[in-house]
Amino acid sequence: MAIKTVQITGGFFDSEDCVVLKNSGKNSNYIIMALPFHEDTPNLTMTIAEAMDLRNALNELTKVGFLEVTKEDVK
Repeated sequence: MAIKTVQITGGFFDSEDCVVLKNSGKNSNYIIMALPFHEDTPNLTMTIAEAMDLRNALNELTKVGFLEVTKEDVK
């Protein structure tokens, strides 16, 4: 099981917070996103496609993208 955290400063209560992302196993088809310091907030379970859509939306909003490798780069 892989777990990644993203620290967020200045969240809802102007304090440090984080988002935890994890998959439930080696061949898992789901990503779970949790806000561990918010007990009344349910975890979100996303398919891999939904998680990739979230990544793409964040890239578009921040105007940051991953480098694309073209066939010319590989030659």
